[in-house]
Amino acid sequence: MYTWEDFSRKFGHLSGEIAVYDFTCPEVEHTAPVKKIVTTYETLFNADTSKFSYMLKTSDSLLTKYIQPLTDEYDNVYDILLRIQTNPWRFSTHFDTYDQTILMLDGVKRWIFFRKTFETIEEEKSFVKCVNGMKFEQLESYLKSKNIPYHLKTTRGGDRFFIPKGMYHAVENVNEGKGTIFANVIHEGFVQNLDERFRQIWPIVSNNCDKGVFY
Repeated sequence: MYTWEDFSRKFGHLSGEIAVYDFTCPEVEHTAPVKKIVTTYETLFNADTSKFSYMLKTSDSLLTKYIQPLTDEYDNVYDILLRIQTNPWRFSTHFDTYDQTILMLDGVKRWIFFRKTFETIEEEKSFVKCVNGMKFEQLESYLKSKNIPYHLKTTRGGDRFFIPKGMYHAVENVNEGKGTIFANVIHEGFVQNLDERFRQIWPIVSNNCDKGVFY
């Protein structure tokens, strides 16, 4: 259960919105799609990724109901996000404003985690702008050059781990197989000053979230 082939067999005939990414393009504020398409999920599961990568993200669908046995054990859950991402895949350095538990279902990802204290919001914005769009090895070298301690983690299907709110991290797929499938179990709990920081650092993302756009 919960493998790439399993999801493809059970849900490939369904249709929905899929985000399309071009990782050769420079990133303006964060890892954003170049477009979105509405098509069958079979397009995602059997995609030609020589030029583009694809992601399906859903929080209320037959797919999230399918993984419900894995998420029912958690308390104080605000939302469940299921993400299916083709190879290659990466997401730039950021922090989230909520505690979350990651449930890896299939594929291999590597993560880099770190904390850093900033004197001002302008200093933090400058730092984020500097590391935005860096590939994994570039980011690791940069953190070493700035003497910023970090932690590396590789995850595979069946792994579970917790990311606290405010923890900086970046993530990318290890290109084994067709892609990765994982769920974000988002826990309840709101911290106003963290949300305000996020809005100042990533105003485009925040504005999109206010409109219900979460890619």
